[in-house]
Amino acid sequence: MKLAVSTFKGQNNAFAPRLINTEQAQKATNCIVRNGNLMPRKGNSNVTPAPTIANNAKTIFLYQGTHWFSWPVDVDVVDSPIAEDEYDRAYYTGDGVPRYTNSSIATGAGVQPFANNTLGLDYPDAFSASVTYHDQSNDLNGQDPNDFESEPESGYLNLETDDDETRFYVCTYVTDFGEESAPSVVSQELNIFCEDDSVTLTFSDTGGFGTQKISRRRIYRSATSGDVTQFFLVDELPVSTDTYTDTKSVYELGAELETEEYAKPPENMSGLIATSNGVVIGFVGNTVVPSEPYLPYAYPLAYRQTLQDKIVAMAEMSSGVVIATEDKPVIMQGTLPDSFTMTVIDAALPCVSKRSMVDMGEAAIYASHEGLVSISQGGAQLITKDLLSEDYWQSLDPSTVQGYRYNEFYVGFYGGTAGFVFDLRRGDFFELDFYADAGYFDSASGTLYLMVDDELVKFDAGAALDYEWISKQFDINAITFSCMKVFANNLSATNVILHVDGEQLASFPLVGADPFVRLPAFRGSRLHIELSGSDEIESIALATSPGELNG
Repeated sequence: MKLAVSTFKGQNNAFAPRLINTEQAQKATNCIVRNGNLMPRKGNSNVTPAPTIANNAKTIFLYQGTHWFSWPVDVDVVDSPIAEDEYDRAYYTGDGVPRYTNSSIATGAGVQPFANNTLGLDYPDAFSASVTYHDQSNDLNGQDPNDFESEPESGYLNLETDDDETRFYVCTYVTDFGEESAPSVVSQELNIFCEDDSVTLTFSDTGGFGTQKISRRRIYRSATSGDVTQFFLVDELPVSTDTYTDTKSVYELGAELETEEYAKPPENMSGLIATSNGVVIGFVGNTVVPSEPYLPYAYPLAYRQTLQDKIVAMAEMSSGVVIATEDKPVIMQGTLPDSFTMTVIDAALPCVSKRSMVDMGEAAIYASHEGLVSISQGGAQLITKDLLSEDYWQSLDPSTVQGYRYNEFYVGFYGGTAGFVFDLRRGDFFELDFYADAGYFDSASGTLYLMVDDELVKFDAGAALDYEWISKQFDINAITFSCMKVFANNLSATNVILHVDGEQLASFPLVGADPFVRLPAFRGSRLHIELSGSDEIESIALATSPGELNG
């Protein structure tokens, strides 16, 4: 009789050790399965030269492929959604009020970003406006002044009432980056009686804008076409200019005002993500806060939507944005933020750790109290339910889980002690015997960077780790196996331990290709195999006679 493990898989403790599949393990640490073979996971490789990283960093971010940003707190960072942004801006929440940085201030000696600006723009203060009226009696050209009425407001004759105009003004701020604020409050009503009347605006807010980088002011005035009144651009001037006189005709006006609905992001906004359609999104409590597309400084109030449950984390997937809450997950879909729709998934799968949320492409994955949850277009799935027992998952302290993408793998760390790898393609779960405080996946290179023991390292890029793989419990019904063979090209660092009825029978250090071992005589009811080392193994077999091993 022969007992063989001809292919390998990851860990399964959702069932009793005797009930799991032959290829599954009771425990699998620091290993990976490729083409059915058991292989060691590679260790970490130090990044050289070592960048300056914040002490006890909890967030790291690779800026422009060269510089490392880092913070000692949980921060959400996104690159500018603007294609080929000439300022190379990056936006982030979690370090006080929402902020952004750019290539001219981000890098420097020490921890980066070296400097930052507050995200969002104030709208201008109220300003005064007054009309200088033209004396139309100078334009009578022989006409009898008694044929015309005087306007009480101007004190002058009004020779032509058809060109009378009621006018309002607003102004906006403009930054060095071309960002335009919401408009000021509307000026008082101004009545214009001829084209030679002029309006003088006086501004008090000509400086003291902090880090908002405000440098210009745009002036708009109302104009009516049919039944519709809009504001149109009159002029743009340095923000330090305190007065402006408008003598322009309606035909000289420029573009329509487009920023009426713009608003600053809430000061306590968190969870920032950037979507593929240029919308940057954060949240406050149970409210989703989207930006204008490709304008991550403007967050119109009309775009905000409130959910029933408090939001914990968000991530984009291929078919929308996954919003994980303290109860039911939500999928937000749509192209533009004024048409986003919310679909609540009818499943109580709360997210218990904000840092566990990871965009995996086709799905978003996060930690719940029952295991890892995958949200995709098809709905919600508890992807570890047939692999991990409830007691085991709780032992990992899921509220501490932080997760990162590594190509097709979800890499998680927990409790300040250890980690795990979940292979999404094969449904395999493996433990890691080390912990990382922070991580960043560089999709361009397929590299996962981690902070391990305060050092920046590349995951799975060093020397082979020592693995441990413990098989299921095989019912052997007092069968006495006499020999064992491990199928491998060339073993140099492998040890096999056989356990019978919970007791160690024998330990075998193995070397060479396809080593054969004679077993000591034994009897028992159950047997399991423990493999450890750093060699690739194709299969392992036990038999009652040598001739059966190759069969």
